[in-house]
Amino acid sequence: MKLLLILLLLVLPALAYSQFTFTTNNGAITITAYTGTNALLAIPSITNGYPVVDIGEQAFGECTNLVSITIPDSVTNVGDYAFEDCTNLTSAYFLSNAPSADEDIFSNDPVTVYYPSGVTGWTSTFGGALTMEESPPADFIYGPNSSSITIARYNGTNEVVVIPDFINGHPVTGIGQFAAFGLCTSITIPSNVTNIALDAFSHCFSLTNLTICDGLISIADQAFIDCSSLRSISLPDSVISISETAFLGCYGLTNFSVAADNPAYSSTNGVLFDKAQDTLVECPAGILAYAVPNTVTSIGGLAFNGCIDMTNVTIPDSVTNISTQAFYICNGLTSITIPDSVTSIGSSFFVGDSLTNISVAADNPAYSSTNGVLFDKAQDTIIEFPPGLNINYIIPNSVTNIAGEAFDGCMGLSSVIIPPGVTSIGDDAFLNCYNLTTVYFLGNAPTVVSQYAFSDDPATFYYLPGTIGWAASFGGAVLWNPQATALATSGQFGFNITGLTNVTIVVEACTNLANPVWLPVSTNTLSGSGTSSFSDPQWTNYPNRYYGFSMP
Repeated sequence: MKLLLILLLLVLPALAYSQFTFTTNNGAITITAYTGTNALLAIPSITNGYPVVDIGEQAFGECTNLVSITIPDSVTNVGDYAFEDCTNLTSAYFLSNAPSADEDIFSNDPVTVYYPSGVTGWTSTFGGALTMEESPPADFIYGPNSSSITIARYNGTNEVVVIPDFINGHPVTGIGQFAAFGLCTSITIPSNVTNIALDAFSHCFSLTNLTICDGLISIADQAFIDCSSLRSISLPDSVISISETAFLGCYGLTNFSVAADNPAYSSTNGVLFDKAQDTLVECPAGILAYAVPNTVTSIGGLAFNGCIDMTNVTIPDSVTNISTQAFYICNGLTSITIPDSVTSIGSSFFVGDSLTNISVAADNPAYSSTNGVLFDKAQDTIIEFPPGLNINYIIPNSVTNIAGEAFDGCMGLSSVIIPPGVTSIGDDAFLNCYNLTTVYFLGNAPTVVSQYAFSDDPATFYYLPGTIGWAASFGGAVLWNPQATALATSGQFGFNITGLTNVTIVVEACTNLANPVWLPVSTNTLSGSGTSSFSDPQWTNYPNRYYGFSMP
């Protein structure tokens, strides 16, 4: 596990290195250009296994997004006009002796150059900019935002880390993207920090203790994604903005606690709510069963994200809204009941591979369910197909519209029959149905909202003779035209099958068309002439026997 964490720590910073272009000469790297848009940037000391020793001429010219840059101790030379016209560059941090450089590398920049104490070669100016001796903490790479500091990266090896309130007299107010605290078990965020950026503490698998001091205002997307060892999070009064994905993948989390005076959030029994407790913001992923309180009217987006071991959830009649992906990766839930009060459900409200049944209260005015599948009240729109169902699904004839993401992630779905009344298929309707091999259309080609309706599916589309519109939206669709004609046999029922040559057709049988259970009885490959024969020696064992064709 430790080796995995070390490798991950090395990979994450490398994401930023792809924004550099460089040359290699005699085992050393020269940076020739920067294509990124970061405001705070730390140049790597090693890339592709070689030291970065040179910053080429005009390598960062006109990088107007750049506010602060840290230059490693490996750099021994900076080329002419390397940072020319970086008009927002206010700080350049050199970590060692002064490199070779002309007096014009910072031309037209409002920059101050900082260097650590105890190094050599520095004078009152460098590259046309004023210099100042400043010794940053060895474990942190950082840059100022006006008069404050944002931590860009943690380079230390300590497991217990207390982020400083001040560095060289400047308040530390932010934690930057991919700050790389991956091996830390305990982190304290000081009171001057007001924001935690996207992915700041991502993949800190060993993090078990998190202390957030009063002063933090916002926690951005995926700030603590995959911090799977965290058990509890205490939020101070000051936090008023938390992204829906801030704690995605924190599978061990069992408790949120919120300071009583917080104006935006509250908590009860370890669950995070808005202040009024009418919106459930997040249920800790480690909780195994939960009854939503009857004060709640809305279940927020990703509210139950990552509750992989939760086996039961109860939704009360007070709830009117269930947001998009509210039950994200809830792989332990097999059934969910929608009360009659719910009148709004977001797309893909459930994402997981275990759900086999969605039931809706009979009096619900907006939704209904049949055989575990969620529809609108009139059942002309199919909204959500339980991703845990493994069948040959026949969409009811009442359906005219397949909603966006209705079958998203239904990996057990192998074939689907779409009735003639369907005229519209929503965006990503069948996304990630990896085992969907056959789709039968019984009517004209429906309108498809986007090209991604069947993205990542290996499906072949079949249409019937006499229907239209296939070339425009389904250019690869295949004509489905097998026919059955009587076959004279001795003591057995049978028929001839004719259709496309060299196509394999499965003959299926059932005994009740009202509630059909189709079972395969024969697999036939049509010959080069497009024919095959079938006979059923079992036909006398049933009072009624019906036959149909499908593809394997």
